[in-house]
Amino acid sequence: MYGYTGCREFFLQLFVNQNPANTVPLRNPRFAPPLSSSLNTLIDRSNDSPHRLLLLLLLSLRRRRLLREGNVRARASAAAAAAAELRRSRDYDDDEIRVWERVWTPWGEIEGAAADYGCGIGRGRRGEGGFRGRRQGAVDASRGSSSGSGMENVVTVGKSTNILWHDCPIGKLERQMLLKQKGCVIWITGLSGSGKSTLACALSRELHCRGHLTYILDGDNLRHSLNRDLSFKAEDRAENIRRVGEVANLFADAGVICIASLISPYRRDRDACRALLPESTFVEVFMNVPLEVCEARDPKGLYKLARAGKIKGFTGIDDPYEPPLDCEIVIQLKDGKCPTPKCMAEQVISYLREKGFLLG
Repeated sequence: MYGYTGCREFFLQLFVNQNPANTVPLRNPRFAPPLSSSLNTLIDRSNDSPHRLLLLLLLSLRRRRLLREGNVRARASAAAAAAAELRRSRDYDDDEIRVWERVWTPWGEIEGAAADYGCGIGRGRRGEGGFRGRRQGAVDASRGSSSGSGMENVVTVGKSTNILWHDCPIGKLERQMLLKQKGCVIWITGLSGSGKSTLACALSRELHCRGHLTYILDGDNLRHSLNRDLSFKAEDRAENIRRVGEVANLFADAGVICIASLISPYRRDRDACRALLPESTFVEVFMNVPLEVCEARDPKGLYKLARAGKIKGFTGIDDPYEPPLDCEIVIQLKDGKCPTPKCMAEQVISYLREKGFLLG
């Protein structure tokens, strides 16, 4: 296959007027305008990263349709090898991911070669072999597992190759300026009865009164609609959290401050949701309230039913809750008393203001 030097020379010959000193791509009508700035950024950085240069090679094969000329199989194999190497690498940034999403929709000749390398080529949308698949792999690696722990079967559309990712004409920055806030996900986790919904409602009200747009994704409410087909088995709980994470990500991308209130007992599932979002836009809030306090409150009568054996797999009783190891905010008792809803909301708002999420 192509070595590092060969990749760079090949790319420059294709895109840069035969002049290695020139880093401006040719004005080719096949380029979509949104790609140009990303390509320039990648070219500037390609000297110090073979993975980025492999991405450029794959992109050049994709955009110029060189697989239709010469030795199709050899060129397809080169592109597939580049893709395999890229999937093993984890040094991408947002500019590279934008290009990555556009690369993963090849035409028929490439798919046979891609299969030789076990690549996800043939998917053109987030999650179908694109960057979400890469991030999920990174999360699985941190667990010491090569599978998605029940989530892997929901990140594919089978063998379809005609599903493309469409960019919104209004950018994230424009939405932020309109709303005078930066979209984020405030993920409130804790035992049943710890005060998650109380905090979510108080926080939403306080932010609304200050002119900020919020939306609450409540775990119980979603069980009546989006997730009504799911049970409380471990694999269904994982899927429940994944779906909420995907929806929360959409709200955050729209510029909304999304408040997700769920027990979400498993650390790996919360980490998977964090991996869906851009860095620093997932704010994990841990309701650190002891089990005995939550059970004494028992606002829904669920602990009583669990103790009586009428509910199986209830978190805190016969199913574990894994507390966060490094969350952004911790809400806990003070002198044995729980802080008021307003005080809890102010603690979160102070964090949002400090981190620059509230612009107005």
